[in-house]
This record gives sequence, structure tokens and C-alpha cells, in this order.
Amino acid sequence: MRFEYLLKLNDLQEASDVSSIYSPVKVVKSVKNILIAYGILFLIFILILLSKGNGVPPKAWTVLVFNFLILSVASCAVACILVLQNRFLVKRAWNNSTDDFKHEICVETNEIGIKIITARSESIMQYSVYTYWQETSSLFIIYYQDGSLYNIIPKTAFSDEDRVSEFRQLLIANIPSKRKKG
Repeated sequence: MRFEYLLKLNDLQEASDVSSIYSPVKVVKSVKNILIAYGILFLIFILILLSKGNGVPPKAWTVLVFNFLILSVASCAVACILVLQNRFLVKRAWNNSTDDFKHEICVETNEIGIKIITARSESIMQYSVYTYWQETSSLFIIYYQDGSLYNIIPKTAFSDEDRVSEFRQLLIANIPSKRKKG
């Protein structure tokens, strides 16, 4: 199978979102878990205060609620900063790239591996080098080494859905899957 494509900034951002620990989905999930933990601590402190028998002094309520709100807002702010930083780094990599991202990429596959040809390089990687692959709604992401490096194949590289299915079957047959639709 042979196909060609141009990467777009959106492809790079989507691959980063799927692969990065600072992806919006992973960050939101982490913040949700942190807020649940804060809520549990909040309830424990309320129960401790109520168990004193004299009621809860207004000052204690104020301090407790204020601390809960500060921790929640700080967690959300840190999450936003991490997501925005990741977006900024991807865009900076795109803008500062040595045109590797911005030229046509040619891919050839066979029974041994995947050959990727760009204007500046040519590499042939056996399927055994790849550790796993993922599929999103618009990309195939094929990871190698420890999973920190990957090749991005946009589905727009294929002429039709049959070619997308053919490439998917090639991946299924040769590389372990960690597929996520999204």
C-alpha cells in the first residue's frame, strides 16, 4: 500500500491530545478526581466539627468553605495552564519545524514494515519496532520505542473508507492495538 499526505497543525494537536499526559481529557479527569477528594475531606471536617457537640462556629465554616474554594480554583487554574501550555508547545513546534511537518509525506507498507519518505529523510521500520497504535476519528497514531515517539497518519491520506479499513487491518495484523475512537 502506498499513500501520501500533508500534516496539518490540527493533526499534530490531536495526536498530542491523545498521547500527552496533559491532554484536556486526562487533565479534566484528574481535576475531577482531585475535586472529589477535596469534597470528601470537606465532609470529614464537617463531621469532625459537628461531633464536637457545640455546633459549628461561624468562623470555622468560613475558613473551611474558603479553603475548599481556594483549593478548587487553584486546581482548575493549574489544569488550564497545563492544557494551554501543551497547546502552545505543539503550535511552537509546528511554527519552528524545519519544514518536515509541512512537506508531503509518502508512506509505503509491505509485509515487513513501514517506509516513510519526507523531503529530508527516509526511514524503514519493521513492524516489530512499533509498540502499539491508536485510532481516533481522524488519525492513526503508531507508537514506537517506549511509546513516547510516534508516527501520525491522517485518515485524509486515504482515497476512501475502503483504504482506511485496509490500513487498519494492516495495523491489526502487525502491531498490538491500544485503539480509542474519539
